[in-house]
Amino acid sequence: SGLVQWAFSVAGVKLPRTSQQQAKVGHAIPFYALAPGDIIIFRRDAGHVGIYAGGGRVFNAYGTGVPVGFTKLKDFGYIKTIRRLG
Repeated sequence: SGLVQWAFSVAGVKLPRTSQQQAKVGHAIPFYALAPGDIIIFRRDAGHVGIYAGGGRVFNAYGTGVPVGFTKLKDFGYIKTIRRLG
């Protein structure tokens, strides 16, 4: 959630700090409309968030090993919500 907050702040967009709070910003987007720049909130508890990069990849913080990078969207489990800002 800190990575997402920082990335959007660089673009001049202010976001709340936690993934649970980020799950409530912007507008909900259905999966079929997913586009680069959308925020994807994962897990039923909204415990993980990433930015959709396109091509089936999500930019996110891993937490162990390599601190940030791209993960295949299909490698994630439950998607709680997809949010679009603007």
